[in-house]
Amino acid sequence: MEQTVKCPICDRPYKVYGYTSADQSACPLCVREAEKDRKERHKTMELTGEALYEAIEGVKRLETAMAEDHNSPDTHQQGVLWIQHNALKVYNTRLSLEDIRDSLNEGE
Repeated sequence: MEQTVKCPICDRPYKVYGYTSADQSACPLCVREAEKDRKERHKTMELTGEALYEAIEGVKRLETAMAEDHNSPDTHQQGVLWIQHNALKVYNTRLSLEDIRDSLNEGE
């Protein structure tokens, strides 16, 4: 069974078939365009995920370096104070980035 309906996006007529699993919510052209847009958004999200991973790894390296410098006998007192003052900011930055990454993963 088939019927002709108007596309809700472009107003062009198209045929809807009763026994198919294909997306018939819009005309074939609009469905293809929507799929193309979805793939582009997914690609962008992959880039976002990669950037978040790199940022988190960078902050972890910073935390490690700060801990090593803090414990080093070669670090001057002013450097130790700077590390103590900023360690919590760095830690909170990593937690924030991890929360953003987790929310991105939940959206997939």
